[in-house]
Amino acid sequence: MARTTAGRFLAGFLILCITHLGMLQSVHAAAVDTQTVLQLEDRDAAVSAVQAKLGRADVRQALTDLGVDPDTAQQRVAALTDAEIAKLQADLDRLPAGGDGGWILLAIVLGILIYLFATGKLQYR
Repeated sequence: MARTTAGRFLAGFLILCITHLGMLQSVHAAAVDTQTVLQLEDRDAAVSAVQAKLGRADVRQALTDLGVDPDTAQQRVAALTDAEIAKLQADLDRLPAGGDGGWILLAIVLGILIYLFATGKLQYR
């Protein structure tokens, strides 16, 4: 009797499993247009470019000086939207890490040299 009850239970379980096989979700393949693929590649390239700039030693030091953890900054870059990453990349390309201090220093040195030559305190031989 125990064998028949176990057999009935097993048969009922198998019937239940077979009838529910149609309810499994299936995966459908679909074509992906070229524009979508290009946008994904552009985003990946932009994120990796920004993260490479954030990985530089001078940028990491500047972030640390400002109280920002560089690893957290890289994680936040990965979470940005497409528009935000494009704006950030454009800003990073436009603003160099050192600023424009070199041009100011050059202008000051040239001004001093011109003054010294004009007053006769420095002569070219």
